Amino acid sequence: MQENSEALVALIGVVLGAAVLLALFLEGLLALSGLVFGAAVLLAMYFHPTIIALKHNHLNAGAIVALNLFLGWTGLGWIGALIWASMNTAKPVAAGLAASR
Repeated sequence: MQENSEALVALIGVVLGAAVLLALFLEGLLALSGLVFGAAVLLAMYFHPTIIALKHNHLNAGAIVALNLFLGWTGLGWIGALIWASMNTAKPVAAGLAASR
């Protein structure tokens, strides 16, 4: 009888230890997913001028991308890229111009 209770206590210890390890693993996984999500949000915010320029088919989209990529980290470069991307200078659509004539 003594051996059975010792085996039961050992089994309970193993199960509880596994549960603690699983909880720690899941907590770490949750923290990592939060870190990845936060990094994705920060990247989207950093490249917001680029996204605007490309979405609006800006005439100088390549230059805005370069400015945002290389000087956006300065803050002043990011603001400049955002203002430039917000200007209404879309590429003319050749097919639409020819069809309207």
